[in-house]
Amino acid sequence: IERERKTFTLRDAVRLHLDESPKIRSEKTVHEYRKIFDTHLRDWMDRPLIDIGADKPGLVALHSEITKHGWDTESREGRGRKKR
Repeated sequence: IERERKTFTLRDAVRLHLDESPKIRSEKTVHEYRKIFDTHLRDWMDRPLIDIGADKPGLVALHSEITKHGWDTESREGRGRKKR
């Protein structure tokens, strides 16, 4: 179990959350979630969660980047098409 805990990645967590959760989600919701993860967290997807949790500076930098640029999953620039 300890080995699984050390190798359980963000990709594994997303898959578990979206594909194996008993909660019913619309196809649109799942598509949008995947787009967000694949766009903004793609560099983090194959990192073990235990490493992500220990990388406070990296998480702060990621949060700052997303906050600064928003969630435009089309171009990774600006805040997207809609004004917030």
